[in-house]
Amino acid sequence: MPNDVLNHALLSLAQLPAHEKAAWQRVFDYYIFNNDDQHTHIPNDAQGRLAAMNPAQSMALRAELINVLNK
Repeated sequence: MPNDVLNHALLSLAQLPAHEKAAWQRVFDYYIFNNDDQHTHIPNDAQGRLAAMNPAQSMALRAELINVLNK
């Protein structure tokens, strides 16, 4: 699955202007690669997709992504 993310990024982000790629890099750094507990100030029930997902939430997100990609 991480390879799918990389392939999608190659299609959607790689050709962006440098300033836009830099902005996306900051987004990925903040939400994906930062291992600090930076969201602990947000109550667990309000974290949404920032919180650890249970299997049902993961399945729902996968279905949403499939739906978007099939359009």
